[in-house]
Amino acid sequence: MIAFGVVIAPAGIFDRHLVRTLSLTLVAGLLMVAIGLSARSLSVFVAAPLSLMAYVTGVWVTGALTGAQVAAIRVWLKRYLSPAVFRAAV
Repeated sequence: MIAFGVVIAPAGIFDRHLVRTLSLTLVAGLLMVAIGLSARSLSVFVAAPLSLMAYVTGVWVTGALTGAQVAAIRVWLKRYLSPAVFRAAV
């Protein structure tokens, strides 16, 4: 299905920028898997955050995560993790 979707997609959708972003994200994902597998002897409560930090660090270092995306994530985190949200949920 994916291959068929790629074949019928209009020209210009799968450009170099997309391939570069997917490649950098793949590198970060492989780093996350490596950390997760190496930490599997630890508790899942330790291994999962370590894997997440490895992925975020990987996309940050490789450049797959842009400054605009980081700013958008910060705005989202401030809005949804603010004390007012927690008070409204209770």
